[in-house]
Amino acid sequence: MSMLAFFPWLRLNTRKLKLKIGDIILLRFDRKNRLPFRCVRGVQGICDKVLESYISENGSPVAECSLVSLRGKKILEDIEEKEINYLYSVVEVITFSGLAKRELFSSTGLGYCNTDDFAFFVHRFSNNDDPSLRAITSRRRDGSTTSFATPGVHKIKKPFHTNPYSFFGVELDTTLAQALLEAQERLQVETWLRYSDAIFNFNRANTDSPAISEHQEVVMTIGAFQRLLDSGHKENELVRKFQGIFQPSKDLDTKSSRRIGNCDRHGKDMTLRETWLRDFCHMRADYAHGRTKSNRPSLWTAREHLLLGSYIFPLLVKCLLSNDGLYKLTSSDGCGINAFEKLADSDFFGDRKQWNQILLQEILRATFSLSLLL
Repeated sequence: MSMLAFFPWLRLNTRKLKLKIGDIILLRFDRKNRLPFRCVRGVQGICDKVLESYISENGSPVAECSLVSLRGKKILEDIEEKEINYLYSVVEVITFSGLAKRELFSSTGLGYCNTDDFAFFVHRFSNNDDPSLRAITSRRRDGSTTSFATPGVHKIKKPFHTNPYSFFGVELDTTLAQALLEAQERLQVETWLRYSDAIFNFNRANTDSPAISEHQEVVMTIGAFQRLLDSGHKENELVRKFQGIFQPSKDLDTKSSRRIGNCDRHGKDMTLRETWLRDFCHMRADYAHGRTKSNRPSLWTAREHLLLGSYIFPLLVKCLLSNDGLYKLTSSDGCGINAFEKLADSDFFGDRKQWNQILLQEILRATFSLSLLL
């Protein structure tokens, strides 16, 4: 048997033909330029044939994508089930590293991605058969089932909700990905499972798929925070751990907030990030218990909560990895952390320019402070 693993909708924003992440090697596939194998027949021809079934936005077979191989294994070489399980675990990390790097409120729409841009497939076929003939084995609660797709019939189209500008490429936070894979090797099993479960939930909450409602995304996102911080369903425990780990250089308290004003909903002074997280938790509790409307209006809408959650969660993961000695926070990370409460205090959907203006202000402030030190 032969096997080809690949991301059909993923084109990396790099000129390199290879990108190594842990024991995974991503190979740039380019049908027109005969990459990565620079030939018409042989391995390149087989890859061309397999990928004919994966259809891009223009209705043609994908022209560029990313192939996957394991270190020490040749492309098309069959691998064991445990190695496939490892592949899928690394795919989650790669997906997360892409989401951590995506650009929000870009004027061009470039630099954005979602989880479904990282759809991953493993194609097995007999060496004696047409490589586009595929046997598809699917899990069932009572076992499994296998169906066969004949050449020319088996077509998988790129989902409409994925990035329409994928031909410009997606950038990965490779430093974050390497740190997470090192964490998988070095941390205790239970600690790593918290990371991996949280990342899995976060990835599923960021598909942009119309099949997943905002209510479900809210529940999954808070679930990711709870699992990452090992807080269970205790709101106070979650907030306490969050506040202890995610620390900007200067707090913005709720009473100083332009957006919320003199809100004293919980009977005490709070930072804006604490108010935000508690508000998000209450929204999650309503949704998780079947209440689509709350007796107490939320301070942020579901759409606002999800955007802020998708922004802050990768930074929170980096803070935890830093505490574990597996990642060094960058100046960009620091600016992102310091900007969060200001972002939460803005009307970023009402004035889309505010988001990047706030981030730019933090970058300029950090640059000016550094120049004074020098």
